[in-house]
Amino acid sequence: MAWTQQTVDESRSNRTPSQFDYLLIAIPLALLAGVGSVVMFPIPLFVGVSLGAVVAAGLVAYGVYAITQSTCGTAETASESYTVAD
Repeated sequence: MAWTQQTVDESRSNRTPSQFDYLLIAIPLALLAGVGSVVMFPIPLFVGVSLGAVVAAGLVAYGVYAITQSTCGTAETASESYTVAD
């Protein structure tokens, strides 16, 4: 059995963050904002945590449905343009 080893091209330093990268930053920030709101405003702890969790869940849903669908749709149209007719 032959094993192939994948190498990572580390010379590319001009990589731009994707929408998923921004989403991975926004989810914990939403949770921290919910906890931080408890410190800043006179609201109960469960309300602040719940609000942060609702926002984080909305971001996860956005990532699962909206970003993934737009990414898949772009990939499908790109693959259709490169199909070879027999």
